[in-house]
Amino acid sequence: MFLDSGSTTTILAEELASLTGLTIITNGLKVALKLGAADDAGNPRNNIILLGGRIDAAVQATFGDDTINDIHRFRADMALLSPVGISRQQGATSFEHHEAAIARAMAQQAQRVVILADHSKIGHGSRVSYVKTADIDTVITDAGARSLAGLAALQRAGAKVILA
Repeated sequence: MFLDSGSTTTILAEELASLTGLTIITNGLKVALKLGAADDAGNPRNNIILLGGRIDAAVQATFGDDTINDIHRFRADMALLSPVGISRQQGATSFEHHEAAIARAMAQQAQRVVILADHSKIGHGSRVSYVKTADIDTVITDAGARSLAGLAALQRAGAKVILA
C-alpha cells in the first residue's frame, strides 16, 4: 500500500507497526521509521519502501520529480492519504503543490483510495485538489464528523464513510 507523509499517517503507521507481512511504499521518513521495526529476532516485520527524491526537512518527506517517478514504478492495492481538507466539491486537497503531486500519483497507481481525515478537515478545501470525490473509495474519520453537512455530502457523492 501507499502511505503519504503527515501527522495523521504517522499515527496510522504506529498502529500498523504491530502487523507483519505488509508492503508499504511511502515518502514519509517518520512513517518509514515507525514501520521499519524488527521483531525480537531482528527480522523486519514488514517490507518498507522509502521513495527517493528531494527531502523536505520541515515535513520530513521526500518530494519532487524523482519521487513521482519512483511512485510510477509501483502498483498498490490501496493508497492511504491524509489531505488538508476534503469536500464534495473539491475532493481531497492539499495546501502545497508538491505534496498534492505525491498524493495524486499514489492515488493514480492504487486500486483503491482511502482518505484519512479527522472531523476538522471534512467539508473544507485547500489550494490544490489531488483526488476527485468520485475517485475516493472510502473516507475514515472520527465520530466528531457524524453530524457535519460535509460528511453527508461526501456520502451522497458515493464515498463509503467509516467513523472510527
